[in-house]
Amino acid sequence: MTGKKGGTVARKGPVRLVVLGLDGATPSLVFDRFRSALPALTAFAGAAIIGELESTIPATTVPAWPALFSGREPGELGIYGSRQRVAHNYAAPLPVTSRALPPIMLWDVLGQLGEASIIVGVPPGYPPRPLHGVAVSCTLTPPDADVFTVPPELSAKLRADHYRFDLRLPPTPDPAGVLEQAATLTRQRFALLRDLLATEPWRLAVLVDPTLDRLQHGFWTEPELLQQHYTVVDDEIGRLLAQLDPSTVVAIVSDHGARASRGSFAINDWLYREGYLVLKGGLPATPASLEHSPVDWGRTVAWAEGGSAVRITLNVQGREPTGVVEPRRYEQVRNEIKRKLELVSGPDGKTMGNRAYKPEEIFSATRRIAPDLIGTLGGMAFRAAGNLGHQELFSPAVPGASSGNHTDRGLFLLRWPQHGPNGRRDGIRLLDVYPTLLMALGLPVPDGLVGHALVG
Repeated sequence: MTGKKGGTVARKGPVRLVVLGLDGATPSLVFDRFRSALPALTAFAGAAIIGELESTIPATTVPAWPALFSGREPGELGIYGSRQRVAHNYAAPLPVTSRALPPIMLWDVLGQLGEASIIVGVPPGYPPRPLHGVAVSCTLTPPDADVFTVPPELSAKLRADHYRFDLRLPPTPDPAGVLEQAATLTRQRFALLRDLLATEPWRLAVLVDPTLDRLQHGFWTEPELLQQHYTVVDDEIGRLLAQLDPSTVVAIVSDHGARASRGSFAINDWLYREGYLVLKGGLPATPASLEHSPVDWGRTVAWAEGGSAVRITLNVQGREPTGVVEPRRYEQVRNEIKRKLELVSGPDGKTMGNRAYKPEEIFSATRRIAPDLIGTLGGMAFRAAGNLGHQELFSPAVPGASSGNHTDRGLFLLRWPQHGPNGRRDGIRLLDVYPTLLMALGLPVPDGLVGHALVG
């Protein structure tokens, strides 16, 4: 590896901190169902503060990881999903990049003090932002990216080693093949971190592994398969922990959890049927994105973006190019859509249990272009299909492709030697992690944060 050598991992001096992010790791699996098959995590939990972690709204990879490592709500960050509107127009939202992050991330704070960090796979990590230390980009890295690391020359080495950024499930995945790919990615990522820890100077090291989330989306109904990969992750955690000096503070955290999916709900088709989204002609013959559908923007009241959560935008006069919602009627229309969405009945004829939130009511601040409503469907049992032209509003979950979805409960484990009490804690929030990590590093916690340190 490039850069000044840091010698062995063990050293005397200020406390070091390692954060292992397991995207989608689920408390019920780690703490209960798979517990006997996870010796490293089980032993770690026995000497740690542990608990379920309340994620952000929405409980998705982006904005959850940026919120976790900055201590700021999605609204204050101005990051409401993995894709973001960049102007008040009708263009498709663009992927969120590292340029959306303010210079207040945990590693930024350390860098301002001249302390080095090692950051591997934290989204959004592309393009790589300057930092004091070493960084490797995340799942959002374009396949043809030439430079995705700090320092830049590390990119060529990782390319030569066939470094993998993400696990993508094919339309008809072979379970054995997918498991092999997931194991390769996890082992590769942890091996890289172990190498960097042994060869680079560092005070903070962070790794995020995306594989559990990907597998749970596709194979939630196959617990034996999921357990196989949880054991791979557990083995890699055990190897890493064995390399660390016993005085190192270690946090293991997930951004959200997972649950069984009941299928998808065609949110824009619903808006069309309710008269809020208007087309020039009929529905597309086959499902198509909004930008490839004949939307009559001069008569459309609202449209949505899908995913694990729903983001609904109103077409407001004076804000959007051909807005139709008069500002004086904005709240009336927004309340109407919120009420109707929360009353939608599911395929069983019962109310789904949807929730729709006004951003300004759940966030202390809203920056950039916030959606007008953020929604979850059936307690996140349903995913929102954002394309338009479905024959039915509901589509069933597909084993091997879409059998799992997110929950708003991730997991948290913190081993802080000489600092307790250890054991289960209730009421841990994702936004509590940042001030806790600052305290572990001996750094001051800024005023005005929503979260609170779990120790003190």
